[in-house]
Amino acid sequence: PRHTTGALRRAGIQWGPRMNTDDHGATPGPGLPSPPLATRLENALEMAARELLRERRAERRWRIFFRLMWLGLALLSALFAALTSILAKVGIEGVNSNLATAIRTGVVLLMAWGMVFLTNAQGGIPAISTKSWLFLILSGLATGASWLCYYKALRLGEACKVVPVDKLSVVFTLVLAFVFLHEKFTPKSLIGCVLIGAGTLLMVL
Repeated sequence: PRHTTGALRRAGIQWGPRMNTDDHGATPGPGLPSPPLATRLENALEMAARELLRERRAERRWRIFFRLMWLGLALLSALFAALTSILAKVGIEGVNSNLATAIRTGVVLLMAWGMVFLTNAQGGIPAISTKSWLFLILSGLATGASWLCYYKALRLGEACKVVPVDKLSVVFTLVLAFVFLHEKFTPKSLIGCVLIGAGTLLMVL
């Protein structure tokens, strides 16, 4: 194994025909390796075991990191969404809500296409199917309608009340996913929907 071979080399032991020679190049009798070589072999094997253990621990840490990456990204998404609401509430004062939505959409458009070209993902455009185009366009229309309503609501109401109501989209998503995508709707999901609804009413009233 590469761990053992590397450790042997660092211990000063040649892996090959002269491996069983002593420090003076002489070959010991059968079954009687010289003490220095035996000690070096023991040290080399111990080093190899440590290296292997260290690599496995590092792999385990990276595995845990990637497993929890979605949580970190989701928390960042929530943070940026909160900043969006606060910044929009301040910036929309004295500005038409539709114009504010258009400005915000333009910035998002530049960022999105900038990431596409930065990651060299534009080559995948021809591979998009007609079905994907249709549903992506419909999703874009739904997003646009959501933003228009959201900015109008922010202009007319308080952010601390508009944002919780907007988050009822979680409940709507679960219900629509159950109806149209046939995803599971467990008792836990039902309890979560009820709690989200109750929390929203509590914050709005």
